[in-house]
Amino acid sequence: MPDYHRYHSPVQGEVKTYQSLPGDYYQVDPVALQSKVDILTRNRRDHVVIETREFGNVLFAAVGATDVGSVHIHKKYHSAGTKINKRYELGIFQFGSSSIIVAFQHRRIEFDDDLLRLSEQKIQTSVEVGMSLGYATRDLQDQSSPFL
Repeated sequence: MPDYHRYHSPVQGEVKTYQSLPGDYYQVDPVALQSKVDILTRNRRDHVVIETREFGNVLFAAVGATDVGSVHIHKKYHSAGTKINKRYELGIFQFGSSSIIVAFQHRRIEFDDDLLRLSEQKIQTSVEVGMSLGYATRDLQDQSSPFL
């Protein structure tokens, strides 16, 4: 479903932090991603860091862009310590859809081959609820590893 305006947690864990960052509204299509404008940090963003057993800290950022108007992570996930289950709805894009960024700690996930192949070819990939992204490589042992 290409115009689904809701986003869901890819992991199970506990909200560690929430932040809403105002910004401009640039396009986020593949052509814009190749431009000199750093659209993923200039556009409107809301994000949560979810602490998980399998992956360590996982950053989930919703990016609002042109023709979207806003992003909104549900208020109940603004507080540290709130439990979140995989596939639970985290929030919505209002007036359209945009981009999601999910960042895992270094060496905590092995991405699926199809995602790696498409990424190497710089091909945009649509992800639907329930699709596999990869698998955890180890249990939470080293929390000092930054997002890379």
